Amino acid sequence: MRPFDIPDIRARELLTVIALSEYGSFVAAAAYLKTSQPALTRTVKRLERVLGVTLFFRNTRRVEITAAGR
Repeated sequence: MRPFDIPDIRARELLTVIALSEYGSFVAAAAYLKTSQPALTRTVKRLERVLGVTLFFRNTRRVEITAAGR
């Protein structure tokens, strides 16, 4: 693997994925990480764009991690 093939993922972004998968809610995960819900949403969208996969299934009540997110 060439260095430029490795996605730019920060430790804080990985913690975001872990927290969101554990809490199943953007609001709860944001509270745990001491950040805002919009910032958490932006982080997940950036990761999904960088990786080219959907990390979470979202609906109005719950967030569930996808196989790619696992």
